[in-house]
Amino acid sequence: MRRLLILLALTLLAGPSFAEWLHMKDLKVAVLDVVSRVQGESIDTATLTEMLQVALVDRDEFRIVERSLLDRIIKEQEFQLSGLTEGQAARIGQLSGADKVMLVSIAKFADKYLVIVKGIDTKTGIVDLSDQVLSYSVGGFIEVFPVLADRLVRKARGESVAAYRVPADQAPQAAGAASGKPAQVSPSQGIGGNYAARGSNPDGSAYEGTCSIALRPDGSYTFDWVVGSSSYVGVGTLVNGVMTVDWGDSSPVIYKVQAGGRVLGGTWSEGRATEELSR
Repeated sequence: MRRLLILLALTLLAGPSFAEWLHMKDLKVAVLDVVSRVQGESIDTATLTEMLQVALVDRDEFRIVERSLLDRIIKEQEFQLSGLTEGQAARIGQLSGADKVMLVSIAKFADKYLVIVKGIDTKTGIVDLSDQVLSYSVGGFIEVFPVLADRLVRKARGESVAAYRVPADQAPQAAGAASGKPAQVSPSQGIGGNYAARGSNPDGSAYEGTCSIALRPDGSYTFDWVVGSSSYVGVGTLVNGVMTVDWGDSSPVIYKVQAGGRVLGGTWSEGRATEELSR
């Protein structure tokens, strides 16, 4: 009995744990306005905030606090978002009735933009979820933020998520701009449109879904997968009939283009899983 009481006391002292994120459907999450620390550049942080909120709502895992309520609380409390501490962020979350609050900031190092997210427990002020993603350009955030939402959801589930790598299409563009040479554009080979997706996971279980592929002006491709209730976004580059898609995981999806672009057969998870796209 004494040992049980000691264990109970230690649990209470430890406070809420990371496991709380596992109950995502019951969590109310406040996403505070993105703050830019990049000097001399105009970044539309309001739109980026809405992009992240919408991406999280689309994934239907958290209950997201209405932005207008957060704006009103911040104004009433006279907080300055540019210098907000974790404790102040937790306070805003508490006043909005949220269980967790996300603090998002953008910085720039050399030629890369860095987006940092801290998930903070509103009761303790402790950072118990975090992630960071990179982009070579502000325009690249359009692809990066949906991927960021996916990564946050996966981390909240307790999944092991590899460090983020810059989408493959951005580095060649940056190098081309620096040298004054135009970026290389791959031929489309008839790739594009809506595909049926069928594959096997690393554990051998099967899955089905859809994938929408769109050719971008720079010759790369946007991939939008929907599998069950989950969605994923990636950027693909085509070289000699092989499509390599960076989707935020440590291992890309690698397809071989077949039938003039009507079929893409490939592997992911370092070859342990397979997928075929067909239309």
